[in-house]
Amino acid sequence: MESDSKDPEAKWIYHKIRSLGLLETYDEEESKLRIQKVLECIHNDHLDIMYIFYYRKKIYADYLNLEVLWKIQELDEEWHTFREKQKKVLDFLEIFLPSNYDVPREIVEFAHICPDLRNLKYI
Repeated sequence: MESDSKDPEAKWIYHKIRSLGLLETYDEEESKLRIQKVLECIHNDHLDIMYIFYYRKKIYADYLNLEVLWKIQELDEEWHTFREKQKKVLDFLEIFLPSNYDVPREIVEFAHICPDLRNLKYI
């Protein structure tokens, strides 16, 4: 996966981890970059968290700890579940509404930028 597609995910994960009080550093950009690199290891290299923890320390050193690495993996799964649900909403709007039906722009925009899973949990 390309790093551009991971940037929104890394940003979302950073804010979730930050809201849980798990980050010890305040360097937001560097922390997001480290999260993004961990995500690349998980997705591109198919590495598990313990392997990253022991053998890829330079990726996260001084910014992330083992607890945060596990949380990144958990939130990554949550992110992908969210994206699947978001896609279902968009597919529904595209398939089941007549082409001449004027969908309120707010609904379409919301489906594209829905900020959190809580808003799509019943789909």
